[in-house]
Formats: sequence, C-alpha cells, structure tokens
Amino acid sequence: MMFPNIICAFMVLLATQVPRSVRTIAFERNPDEIWVVDENGKNAKFICKGMSPAIDPSGHHIAYVYATANSRSIGFADIKKGTSGILRSIPGNNSFGPQWNRDGDRLLFFLHSLPGSMVGWRIGIVNPIEDSEFHVLGEILSTDLLTARWREDDNSVICIGGTTVYRFSANGNLEESYPATQLESQKQGSGPAGFYWFSSEGTSMVYETDMPGERAPVLPDVNSALFIKDLKSGKSKRITPKDICAMRPVWLSANLILFDGFTAKDIKIIPATKNHDVGYDITRSLYFVDKDGKHLRRFIDNASWPSASRTP
Repeated sequence: MMFPNIICAFMVLLATQVPRSVRTIAFERNPDEIWVVDENGKNAKFICKGMSPAIDPSGHHIAYVYATANSRSIGFADIKKGTSGILRSIPGNNSFGPQWNRDGDRLLFFLHSLPGSMVGWRIGIVNPIEDSEFHVLGEILSTDLLTARWREDDNSVICIGGTTVYRFSANGNLEESYPATQLESQKQGSGPAGFYWFSSEGTSMVYETDMPGERAPVLPDVNSALFIKDLKSGKSKRITPKDICAMRPVWLSANLILFDGFTAKDIKIIPATKNHDVGYDITRSLYFVDKDGKHLRRFIDNASWPSASRTP
C-alpha cells in the first residue's frame, strides 16, 4: 500500500516549507562583536565587528554602531548575504543608538555635531536598505543626551531632550512639545538610547531604572532593576530580583522580556596595584523573565545589548 509513503513524503515537503517558528536575537559579545542566536539557544553565529546591535523585525538585517578612536558610525549588516559596512549617507562622525521601525525600512538614531552646524544632539532618520533618504527631526534638541522611541504606528517619534518632550512626524516636522514632567511614564530608564520599550499592544512599558539605596552585586555602584508599568493604571511592578543587576530590556513576546545583566558570580575582582585602583571584570549574560516577574532563567552567557526580531 503506497499511502503511508505518500503521506510521509508530503510531511517532509511541508517541513521544508514551513517558516521558522523561532525569533532571531542579536547581541554583543567579547566585546565589540555582533552575534545572532535563535530564541531557543541554537545556531549562534558571529556576524561582524561592532556593538549595540538592533535587528530588524524580519530578522534579516542588523543595524549597529561601529566605533574607532575618533568616531562612531551606524553600520548595516545583511545576515543572509554575510555582508556588512558603514552607512555612507549619514554625515558627521558621531552617530549611535539605531532603532528599526515596525516595517523594517527606516532607522531612527542619534547624531551629534553635524558639519557646519552648532554643537548638540539631534535625531536622524535613514533608509538603511538603500543607504539613502537621510534627514533630521527638527533642529538641535538638546546639548544633553537624548532618548527617543518610534511610536507603534511608525508615523511619529517621541523624543526627550533635556527637560522637554518632543513628538515629531516621521518626515521631520515637530507636531508638539511639552515639559517632561507631564510625561505619563516618568521613569525612562538610563543609557544612550533610553532603555524603555512599549509593548506591541501599547498597554505596558518595560523600563530600566537605578535603585537608590540598593547596591549592585559586589560593585560599589547603585543597582539597576527592571519594572513593568501598566500605562492605563499608571502602576509599576518590579520584575527582576535584587541579586541581578538588570538592564537593556526588550519585549520578546507579549508576556516575555529579554534583558542582559550580571550577578555576583559574574564579577572578577582585579586587585589594586601601586598605580591602579581595584578593578572589576564583569561578564554579562542574557536572561528571560515573564511579564509578571516569574520564570526567570539565564539564556546565554557572555552576551549583552539584546535585540529581537518581531517575526519568526
């Protein structure tokens, strides 16, 4: 009887055509190396030299920062083709913090001191696929570091510069501005890109914040923790324990958070010498945690700056 053989052959054919059911995660390692891995921990692969990776929603491309002694530039890597390089349409020599829009055809990033302009921070937009369509959002927003995020509709950008919140259209027009004290989400997190992310349905926000009075593991520094904020009620809940210094959270799904962090076991103390104070060698790792703070688990060692694709 041939039916079993036909069915087996058909199932094999389906298996070869069904899309991958796991997302791709990009991360930094060693440091200054960009890697990718499947969300199940398989198929880890080195992509290129660089740092602060941001993988596009499809999981096919990575934007990253390429730094030298005198400059920081936005790089672009095609994972399938195995190619990478600097985006030449972006002027200046100090750009960082790339973020993809939902459609994966535009990058938001930070840039400083454009040639021929006053010193200050701006938000740039570029088409990384074609390396074209570069433009800035408004004029200089702040001499301080900026934070910014795409809105979920991809049609506008929210930016915090100094004590002011700005909302720009994607083509660069300033649509509104107001004092940061009026912002619904007061704890924005810290770091160069502002580590807070809105959930895909727009009802929650995960953010990183310092914890005054709580010491980081081993280090003489303030600890860092992750919180989930319900944007409707305004209430926040801590989702990481005190023994992990947690940072750089991203949503992997509606209920799962990916972040990097370290514990006391990940710190090697370098004894002080005549010419140097005591030092600390920290090895970060990636973790998963549920939205409610449960089922915390270590995912991959020697990894930081996670970024996840939206689709398998």
